[in-house]
Amino acid sequence: GASWHFVSQPDTVLVVGSSSVNGRFVAKSASSVGEVDYGFFDDVNTGMVRTSADNVSLVAGGVRGVGVGSTAVTIKYAGSTKLATATGGVDITGDADISGQVTVGTNNSIFAENVLRFNPAGAAYIDHTTVGENINFRLSNSSVLDTTALTIASSGNATFAGDLTVSGGDITLGGTGRIQGVDTVSASTDAANKAYVDAHDGGAGVYVPLSGGSGVGQAMTGNLYIQNSGAKIYLKDTTDDDDQAIYFQNNADTIEYIIATQDFTGSGAGDGMFIGSSSSDELALVTNNTTALYIDTAQASTFSGDVTIADNLKSTGQNLKLFAAGTNVMNIDVNGKVYPQVNNAYDLGHSASLAWRNLYLSGSITSGGGGTFGGLVSGITPVNSANFVTKAYADGLTPGAGVFLPLAGGTLTGGLAGTTATFAGSITTNLSAEGTYF
Repeated sequence: GASWHFVSQPDTVLVVGSSSVNGRFVAKSASSVGEVDYGFFDDVNTGMVRTSADNVSLVAGGVRGVGVGSTAVTIKYAGSTKLATATGGVDITGDADISGQVTVGTNNSIFAENVLRFNPAGAAYIDHTTVGENINFRLSNSSVLDTTALTIASSGNATFAGDLTVSGGDITLGGTGRIQGVDTVSASTDAANKAYVDAHDGGAGVYVPLSGGSGVGQAMTGNLYIQNSGAKIYLKDTTDDDDQAIYFQNNADTIEYIIATQDFTGSGAGDGMFIGSSSSDELALVTNNTTALYIDTAQASTFSGDVTIADNLKSTGQNLKLFAAGTNVMNIDVNGKVYPQVNNAYDLGHSASLAWRNLYLSGSITSGGGGTFGGLVSGITPVNSANFVTKAYADGLTPGAGVFLPLAGGTLTGGLAGTTATFAGSITTNLSAEGTYF
């Protein structure tokens, strides 16, 4: 088409209007970026073009770079919009490479290199509005962004890929929360989960089964200390009242000693406190580092000191045996007979200075070795001819079928009966009386 060329002078300028007169340049736009409305002599596809009604663009090499419209301004790269103003602010498509910091809000919260800083008062939020999606915090360990350090799921659960260290604070679990998933421990201060403790055979640490653990095969390798003011150990039976017990095992897992609240011997004694051995082992009660009571496997009991009985001493067998220095000395049988263990070997009483006082009998006295009395024998009423008699009995006796002489102080009345009397010693008589004869 037609054109005007001003070539007579260098730096030719076309001026429309003056300082007092307005001027305009009006062109019918072809809306072509290949040949722009306002361009250059030797670069017709670079300049400004009207792209549509109320919209113009700056074009370079036939590609729109900056667009200005009645409702938005856009900045493009290679024809694709990267930044656009909008009703709510600015829309950026693609990456934004900002060498400085970005300040946000009236309190100038900062987004900068290695910095995310919230300045205003009130809670700060990092949100994800898509339902069911997670928020991941990633780091570069061996390569760029190869490690997801923290994942916050839409359910609210958080998963750490590595260790969680709490310095100088507590971890508080609310409600019925639990710490789960710990299955590998190494240091003595590490916490372990139930699965690890249940499967653990001791090791370098000291572990106690958590709730639900049986403890079988997971014995502690060290000592258990319970330290508190007035420390106590409670064994609570949640289903019964007599099933508590403590078992003592040897290295072969054999139970040797038991403390239980029911009879573990099978004898049917029922409820109670039972302490003892379930194998061929003795039992002892110790005070002041000295065995006070020793019970052997034959159920024989040995007391190291005195035994004080408040009421009765009973024997459930046929005989009650009394021992001294390990020797059975005396017995009391079921019929009430008191007798020595060995015939003619023990005395009743010790000596004249350690003697019994009175002896009360309702029956007879039988002696195989005679009898010595330090005083008088009283109360004997003869029945048989071999019986001893008292002085009173003999003094008041009328001679009967036997031969009797008066005792000291008595008077012979009448002659001697019989035919012959033999005296082993002398006979002293009073011959002064008339009529005395032999």
